[in-house]
Amino acid sequence: MAAALVVQWPVSYAYYVHAGTLTVDNQYPCHLCDLSALLGVVVLLTRRQFFCELLFFWGLAGTMQGMLTPALTTDFPSPRYFAFFLAHGGVVATALYGVLGLRRTPRARPSGWPGA
Repeated sequence: MAAALVVQWPVSYAYYVHAGTLTVDNQYPCHLCDLSALLGVVVLLTRRQFFCELLFFWGLAGTMQGMLTPALTTDFPSPRYFAFFLAHGGVVATALYGVLGLRRTPRARPSGWPGA
């Protein structure tokens, strides 16, 4: 899953270059969903409690909304379509895996946070 979360970026960029639509708006991974995908890779490689908690909230609160209300300009058999749902679905699956599979349940006050 970590490899899939990383590989979807080159697929997206290749699609944008091939379609001639690569712009500053879609060139940099600066959306919360993109950062969540990177965090998902960190969760899968490190399995640390703090990262699992952060991904749980980012992934289920933000990325899940992206899956439910996608803002895509391409339809079903497009590579961009598959990259979009691979990235967003992978983040949600990784967030659930961190909580249910790794048993890293979110705490009310994670250690290391101010005031904890």
